[in-house]
Amino acid sequence: MATDDYLFEQERAFRRTATAQAAFSRQLSCLATDSMERSQMQRVAEWTESRMLFRRLMERSQLLGWICEADGYCIYLSSAWHRYTGSSDGVGIGWLNVIHPDDRVVTRRAFFDANDAQVEYEVEYRVQRADGSYSTATAHGVPHFDANQRYMGMLGITTGQPELRPAKTEDDEDEQSRPKLLSDREREVLSLFAEGYTAETAALSLGIAQGTVSIHSNHATTKLGALNRTHAVVLALRLNELELPAKSA
Repeated sequence: MATDDYLFEQERAFRRTATAQAAFSRQLSCLATDSMERSQMQRVAEWTESRMLFRRLMERSQLLGWICEADGYCIYLSSAWHRYTGSSDGVGIGWLNVIHPDDRVVTRRAFFDANDAQVEYEVEYRVQRADGSYSTATAHGVPHFDANQRYMGMLGITTGQPELRPAKTEDDEDEQSRPKLLSDREREVLSLFAEGYTAETAALSLGIAQGTVSIHSNHATTKLGALNRTHAVVLALRLNELELPAKSA
């Protein structure tokens, strides 16, 4: 059963035994090429509000974003990721196919170590572009929890070379010179929402009450003329009121 499902389950099983790392590396080389078969066996993902917000942001901003579940299984790669790598797949752990062979073990371990510990992480590697060349990139993932503090997996963005970032337009330059509409705290709140935080987890991160987070969110929404929180984050990004973390994947 040479599929991504098999490859994925092998990763989870082998991580329990340190002596199996070498065996997995050999299997990875042979099995990763079968990632296309994964499209015939799609998982049913749980699309929480934060996940949907993050996905919208990635598609609107044209960043290389990704979402993985609590067991490490990748359920989403942004359209910009597919265009940049030229890969039509990548779910499960098929995204390792576009990582330079010499960087795959380190990249895989960094991700699964952070995912198992439910902590933020960052790793640098070489990613294959659609033309076959390699470019240095940095993946930055943050843990995502639901309203009940249940670990849902990682939300991440890949950045690095200038070509990995959305191209700036003349309108962008004009917007940078405009006076800022939002307060520092309002930008902090929206920035956390952009990373996938809920009002509750944003409150914990900032050390303030959840009600205070909601007040700042509502103020920002009103100032920006947004329809809701998601719309507020998108507008803030467009108006350069906030930026996604420079080290973000």
